Amino acid sequence: MKMKWYQDVLSLLLEEDELWLSYLPGKKLHDLKSLSSFKPKVRGTVLQVIYLLFLILRRIRIRLGRGNHAKCEYFFFASSLNQFSALKGSIKEITKTNASIKIMVSRPFSSFGEFDAITDVVYFSPLDFLKFSFVFVIRFLYVMRATKKNKRLRTDFLSSLCMSQIYLIYFGKILDELDPSFVIVSNDHSVSNRALLLVARRKKIATVYMQHASVSRFFPALNMDYVFLDGESALEIYRECESNISPKARKTTASAIVLSGQKKEVGSDCLNSKMAVGVAVNIVDDVAEVRNLVCLLAAQDFQVVVRFHPRMLMEKSTIEAVKCFSNLEKVSVSDSRKSSVKEYFQTLSVLVAGNSSIHLEAALASVVPIYYEFGIVENSDYYGYVRNNVSHKAASPQEIYYIVAHVLDGRKGIDAEAVRHYSATYHTSWQGREGELVAKCLRRLSSGLGLVEANHLSSVCQKNVVRLNELVVS
Repeated sequence: MKMKWYQDVLSLLLEEDELWLSYLPGKKLHDLKSLSSFKPKVRGTVLQVIYLLFLILRRIRIRLGRGNHAKCEYFFFASSLNQFSALKGSIKEITKTNASIKIMVSRPFSSFGEFDAITDVVYFSPLDFLKFSFVFVIRFLYVMRATKKNKRLRTDFLSSLCMSQIYLIYFGKILDELDPSFVIVSNDHSVSNRALLLVARRKKIATVYMQHASVSRFFPALNMDYVFLDGESALEIYRECESNISPKARKTTASAIVLSGQKKEVGSDCLNSKMAVGVAVNIVDDVAEVRNLVCLLAAQDFQVVVRFHPRMLMEKSTIEAVKCFSNLEKVSVSDSRKSSVKEYFQTLSVLVAGNSSIHLEAALASVVPIYYEFGIVENSDYYGYVRNNVSHKAASPQEIYYIVAHVLDGRKGIDAEAVRHYSATYHTSWQGREGELVAKCLRRLSSGLGLVEANHLSSVCQKNVVRLNELVVS
């Protein structure tokens, strides 16, 4: 039965309001440096409303006819290329079967090649906008009251908070048309993903979450039917997040939390003959400090390959840094919009980075990660990679030289047990086949079959956690 959209949207917002749906700014603004130092495109309540309307209006398309989306069994959604990369392996495996799939992305961030025919971009209709306008007016006073104690939510993040409203409307319509058996995402804290999951739960569609990057204690509680985490580390962290849930939310106890390994394709598990040092730059890093380090490494005759986070590439400080690096013979820049992480790692022996999940991805590709802080850091070793022996820590450029020298002569390397704590498939027959593993699990679930060996059933039922040795897959 199709929803009476206005009643249902308002009911959903009573369950999880705009602040819970736009989770990180709405609930964790003061806990995360990247948000506390965030500079919005526009500042001020009125300008945020105008910007919100701009964001929606530029994505309006007129679609002739109704019900243009064919029904499907699996509905995959990604709001970034990084999220899509975690889903890609499973999508590829499922397309080899006769199962029906629909992929949807929030924007056309790349060519999907073999998946173009089953991939759509989120575009709103004029009717979606009219419905949103109605909800926005009704909810505006509530949002103003909810943000009264934190004015930055109004002046800097109001557009993000209220985008949740049109996503609820849009996904309500889409799920009515597609009528999928499974809704599958790889992000649990962005507004579009959270809106989709909320609508799917209300419609009693099985929800699936596949971890796409390292997680932290600031993340929302798991509230999906099936969860595919990378390893024990993520499981431990999510147990600390159990209170991070709306008090009015309908809680879903996961039927299974499967420790299925890191799902993005990062490269082969073999030693790299290249001798370049990579420097990966995240949005919280001080670009001036990055420039200083890169110049020092180049002066020590190291071949350096710098890679900026995609969101940084249009910033003035990044453009100036890239221009500076172009004058250094030993330095090159890897474009994160065009070159994959796998291609980047193929050029490196060592990677230097601050607080970023790229440390784990590097270790999985046999590139030795070094943790180095570019400027003042509020949450040192945010992901625990140094504490848990995945990464080597350097407090100065001199310590980086020392570690690199020891990596190149074989005296320092990667701790396999430490990496396996983060990615359960590391050094197993499933390494590099994590997408296939998840796809096999989904196919079994779709067929009404269990995931667990009979002799492990009682222990799994008690804790809802399934490890590799307990899975029934081949």
